[in-house]
Amino acid sequence: MLYVYAFVERPASVPDVQGIDDAALSVESAGELDVVVSRHEALPREASEPAVLAHARVVEALAASNDAVLPARFGGAHTDAAALR
Repeated sequence: MLYVYAFVERPASVPDVQGIDDAALSVESAGELDVVVSRHEALPREASEPAVLAHARVVEALAASNDAVLPARFGGAHTDAAALR
């Protein structure tokens, strides 16, 4: 499962922060944009304070290291890269 943090103008500069459940961040290509994601076996259905804070931390770090960032809504996830595109 890919958890989505933000859409970023290519090429994305990925900050040295961890995502939800301390997951590493990675980049998927989606047309003209890069999408910053983390990979998970499964994600909890309900928001927790640590998850919301991790999402916000990633988005803030992306905004500080990229010129154009469109944050994704909290909880956005796709089964794989094809579903994301």
